[in-house]
Parts: sequence; structure tokens; C-alpha cells
Amino acid sequence: MPHPAGSISYVPQAKAWFPRSYITTLKVHTNHVNVPSFADGLITWVHSPLDAVTGYTKIRDNVYDWNSNVYSLDFVVEYWYYVISPSPVEFEWGGEISITWDNTVKRTCLVVATVAADTDYYFPLPSPTAPYWTRAV
Repeated sequence: MPHPAGSISYVPQAKAWFPRSYITTLKVHTNHVNVPSFADGLITWVHSPLDAVTGYTKIRDNVYDWNSNVYSLDFVVEYWYYVISPSPVEFEWGGEISITWDNTVKRTCLVVATVAADTDYYFPLPSPTAPYWTRAV
């Protein structure tokens, strides 16, 4: 059974296209109660102080892995939901997806934001293993 896709809005719009090669950082913009961790394209959200709620947001593998392809914002997230332990029931959750230049890290970021956000977390995204951009000789 697939996970709930989530209720997501997009800024400026769902079909805003971006080249993955320009994105170097994931910026998670959330409220101070949510504490995200990030590994292999999966954002895991826990509360502070710790409680029974855990959220999950999956960035699609195509977008997470470095490449020179172009994607639309509505393709970025595979699923976005939360559970309340010990129940295995998955509840649809969501937020906002955008791309922006961030002056704090001086990088172009893929932004995953929740409602009432007041705290930023930054995570590096995979980069090319060899120099990608060729240089004129």
C-alpha cells in the first residue's frame, strides 16, 4: 500500500521547472517544535520534546541524486505523512515546496516548508563525483 502523497502547495506554481544541477542544499523551514533529520532523500520529523508523532517526507530519488535533468516542483516529493505511535495508521501531512537563493548559506536551495515555520535546517544534497561544468581552454 502506498504512503499518502501529502497536501502540498508550490511556490511560485506546481509546474515551475528547475535544473537539479543548480540545487546544492535542502532547506527545511519548519516550526521550532519539529526537528528534522535527513538521509538518502528521507526527511524524518520528530517533536521536541519527544512525543508519539513522527513525520516522513520523501524526496524522489531522481531529484535527490545529483543529475543535470530538469524537474517541476510537483515532482519533488514522493510522499508526506505522519504516524502517531504505536498506531501504524498513516495520516496525510504536507506543506510547501519551492526553490530559492538563501543568503545564510549562499546557495540555491530546495525548500521544504511547514506551516508556522520559524526555524531553518540545512542539509547538503549529493553533488557530482567529478567536475561537471567544463571549462574553456
